[in-house]
Amino acid sequence: MSALPDSANSSEDYCTAKGIPDGSNLYYACLFENQKNKDRIICLHALNNELSDVLVECSDPGLARIKYQWWQEELDRLAQHQARHPLTKQIQQLNAANDKLITDLKTAVTGYEKFIQLGQPASLQTCLTLFMSSAGYIWKQSIAEVDGISEDLLQAVTTMAAFYQLLASLQQPNIYLTEACCIVPANYCEVQDLTNPASFRQIEKGFTSLIEDVVQGLDDGYLEWKHQMKYKYRVALILNRLARATATEILDENSQLMNKRVSLTPFRKLCIAWWTNLRLG
Repeated sequence: MSALPDSANSSEDYCTAKGIPDGSNLYYACLFENQKNKDRIICLHALNNELSDVLVECSDPGLARIKYQWWQEELDRLAQHQARHPLTKQIQQLNAANDKLITDLKTAVTGYEKFIQLGQPASLQTCLTLFMSSAGYIWKQSIAEVDGISEDLLQAVTTMAAFYQLLASLQQPNIYLTEACCIVPANYCEVQDLTNPASFRQIEKGFTSLIEDVVQGLDDGYLEWKHQMKYKYRVALILNRLARATATEILDENSQLMNKRVSLTPFRKLCIAWWTNLRLG
C-alpha cells in the first residue's frame, strides 16, 4: 500500500496520480472516453497499479502477503461502506461497489499474491491464466457496468489484460524474473534452477519467441473484437495497440529485456491513441 502523495488532497486526486500519471498508456487511452466510464476505469486501474506495486516495493514475501491481506480486509470494509483507503473511498463515492465487484477484486488480490513465489509456468496459457485472475478481473470490472456489455466482451477484455500485463511484467525482470518468480513459460525456455544466475541467461533465449506470440495474441484480440467492443470499451483496444507497438520495438531491439526497458515516446503514444480511436469511429 503506497503512502498518499503530498499533493493529493482527495480520493479522486489519488486515483488520478496512481492510475493515469502523465505519459502513462492509460492517460492516452482515456483521452476519448466519456467522463462517467473514465472515472470508473481510472479508479480500478489505479487499484491494479497499487496491487502490482506491492510486488515491486516488497522484497520480503512475508511483508507482501501482509499487504495483500490488508487489501482483502479493506475490500471487506468497502462492502460495508466503510472504506479507508483513497482508492476504495473513490469506488464508494462512485457508487460502484456491489457484491460482484467486491468478489472480483478480492480474486484479483489473491491472483497477485500468487506471484510472490511463483514457479515457472508450464505454458503460455498457464501464464496468461495467472494474469487473467489478477489484472484481468480488474479490467473486466472497469467496464462491467457499461450498458449492454456481454459476457463474451468481458472475457475478451480479461484476455487482453493478460497479454498486456504479461508484456509489462516482462519489462520488470527484477520482479518477475528472479529466484522466487519466473513468468517465462517453460515451453519457451525451461529453467531447472532459479537460484543459478546462469539460468537467467538461458531465459533470454526464449524472449523473442515469447514476444512474437504476445504480438500475435494482441493482434488476434484486436481483430476479433474491435467492431463489438469499440462502443463499449475502446480504452482496452487503445491499450492493446500501445502494447503491440511496444512489443514490436522490443523485437527490433533483439528482445534485450534483462538489461533494457523499451518505452514509446509520449508523442508516439498520442498518435497511436488518436489513430486507433479514429479507426474505431
